[in-house]
Amino acid sequence: MASFRNIAVLGGTGRIGRPIVKALIDAGFNVTVVTRSLGSNPKEANGVTFVTNDYTYESPVEILTGKEAVVSAVAAGPPIAAQKVMVDAAIQAGAKRFIPSEYGSSSIDQPLEDFKIGYVEWKVLNLGIKMS
Repeated sequence: MASFRNIAVLGGTGRIGRPIVKALIDAGFNVTVVTRSLGSNPKEANGVTFVTNDYTYESPVEILTGKEAVVSAVAAGPPIAAQKVMVDAAIQAGAKRFIPSEYGSSSIDQPLEDFKIGYVEWKVLNLGIKMS
């Protein structure tokens, strides 16, 4: 089993992301939180590095370079489309795992299943990243 130490968490300042980040830090991982807005978050706190990105630029590749795994905790609704950009960036950056957020989201109001099968799952499974 691979031993990953460097993890990026997309949406790591949100309701779902914060407990994920805490659990990763408590387990000894090096965590980079990627968020759309830093707000009152410092650039670094408690061993976590915070970076901003709106998930639409090429800069996600730079942010994800050196990360073995990417955990998406982005909200359902329009932010979920950001995963498409981030999956591409994770592949280009050399990440080995991408854990998408739709497995913890309600798909009642949004056809997440169509999105997952139509793009994220296809990219992850066919381009060399293992999905967890």
